Amino acid sequence: MHEPLSVDKYLCVWRPSLDLRIQRSTSMTEVTFVTSLQGRQAERVKGISASLREKRPEIRVEVLEAEQHKDLLEKFKLKYGPCVLVDGTMQFVGIPSLRQLIEKIDALAKAAQAKTPEPSPAQTK
Repeated sequence: MHEPLSVDKYLCVWRPSLDLRIQRSTSMTEVTFVTSLQGRQAERVKGISASLREKRPEIRVEVLEAEQHKDLLEKFKLKYGPCVLVDGTMQFVGIPSLRQLIEKIDALAKAAQAKTPEPSPAQTK
């Protein structure tokens, strides 16, 4: 069996039956935690973000202080926070359990993969 070849932001997959290589985007998932203006759940944000980094090192995890990023709260029409963004889209108001967060990340990745059309043989030549 042929091994996939990693090239920057693309994954080249060898398809022996078609005898061609297909490129698929494998961009890194980014999870952003925005803390609360009231300082609530600060320890929970730290704990969940650290656990996510440990369990899923391929995911870029960032924690933003709400006080310095009030524009994000305004963008998503939140008064205080906290919230969780996945690839720039708000997925949770409040801080979910680690299991809920990982399930959501996986579901979003699966949905994005399903939306990505495979190139036709004429496009790959």
